[in-house]
Amino acid sequence: MEKLSIDKSEFTGVFYFTNPTNEDYVHLWNNEEYTFPKMSSVPLIMPKETSEAIQEIRKRFAYDLAVREFYNSKEYKRLSKMGNGIPPTFDDKILEPMIEKCLVPLTPSRAIVRKIKSNDEKIFKASKAVGKKENLAYAFKDDVPEELGEMKE
Repeated sequence: MEKLSIDKSEFTGVFYFTNPTNEDYVHLWNNEEYTFPKMSSVPLIMPKETSEAIQEIRKRFAYDLAVREFYNSKEYKRLSKMGNGIPPTFDDKILEPMIEKCLVPLTPSRAIVRKIKSNDEKIFKASKAVGKKENLAYAFKDDVPEELGEMKE
């Protein structure tokens, strides 16, 4: 498999694994199950691994996902029919496009923030700070509790 080059101007120090398929991808590694949600890029953070090892693990995950997708593809079914049911063998080169998709994060986007109408501050009631010797009845004289009973709509 060809070595991938990383554009150092865009590298943030975190490696991502992208699942570009319409199905969650589950992979086991060192007795831990990793689930990568469909159509998402996930930071691959493994505290016990070096960054070089994480890069190789990403490639292994990408390769295995590409193999899964090959076996689910129309091309696999077509080749199986040609071989009268004998499972076809394949060259790793046909997996490269999917592997590349797994190693490139999806385009990051930004949250949309919009200002909403603020609520009247009078509807938010909080406790008051009172001193040790202060008269509580006097401090809370203006606070009228809501009636108990049926909830207002």
